[in-house]
Amino acid sequence: MAWSWSHTADAYAAAEENVRNKDREWLEIVFAEWHACPDPVGDPEEFDEKKYDKALQRAARLPETDLAAYVWDRMSEYAICTNGGFEAYACPCGCHLVSFDREEPEQEQPDLEQAETDDEQESRPTDE
Repeated sequence: MAWSWSHTADAYAAAEENVRNKDREWLEIVFAEWHACPDPVGDPEEFDEKKYDKALQRAARLPETDLAAYVWDRMSEYAICTNGGFEAYACPCGCHLVSFDREEPEQEQPDLEQAETDDEQESRPTDE
């Protein structure tokens, strides 16, 4: 069971910032889910795979700021959150959530294989 939003202005600002800090792949997927299943209170069986695939292609051409703005607009239009109000539904399916508390921006993880290769090269003796 989901609840409606009933939070402070600071909580809404934090949730919006959290959306804007999500990585591009996350934004593209959520954008596409809104196009494939536009009614979050409707039947989940109405998810249209063709619309999802088409929307993913469209999302790839849009700037991240536009994707984030679209996702936030749809989220705030329906204003659905988890029981207890801790996280907002970012998608119509409820599988992508955003906290109403400020989150640390996602940072790209270093390529561990490349780091190991670099470490190996540094630890080899040199012929001097």
